[in-house]
Amino acid sequence: MSKIIKAKITLVAFFLIQVAVIANAQELSDQDNPEAQKVEAFQVFDNLYYVGAKWVAAWLLETDQGLILFDTLYGDLTDLVIDGIRELGFEPDDVRYVIVTHAHYDHIGGARRFQEEFGSVVMMSEADWQMTEEDAVYRNYPKPIRHLSVSDGSTLNLGRVRLRFMVTPGHT
Repeated sequence: MSKIIKAKITLVAFFLIQVAVIANAQELSDQDNPEAQKVEAFQVFDNLYYVGAKWVAAWLLETDQGLILFDTLYGDLTDLVIDGIRELGFEPDDVRYVIVTHAHYDHIGGARRFQEEFGSVVMMSEADWQMTEEDAVYRNYPKPIRHLSVSDGSTLNLGRVRLRFMVTPGHT
């Protein structure tokens, strides 16, 4: 193969890689964009509601003694959760507990905000609390204040709702 053909193939390959990188960068930026991620909050069934974004979930459980939030999202996406709670006719101040399903930033990044602004108690497994000590993962988001650790089989009672925790390690 001649040097000219190799050079053309290299240039085309370089161009295609650049297009892929730019397209991927746009997709990643949309993940962090509240306008692009907005999902109208809705009732799933009974006392369970969806208050998350398009690509990452957050759930709200209503009890007769307050609300339980599963995951908080992160950064500006936490505003989507707060707005969703209000759209459903609830108040974020009524979120008594935040239960973190796993300690990835996209699920835990807004936990500290719920603690400070709304007085919520944060719960997660001991292994996940330990993950929050890894600065490389959490340097861009405020770490939650350590509250309660859950273990396999532990329970949370809030009003007539009783939750039993099952630790399912693997994703984190």
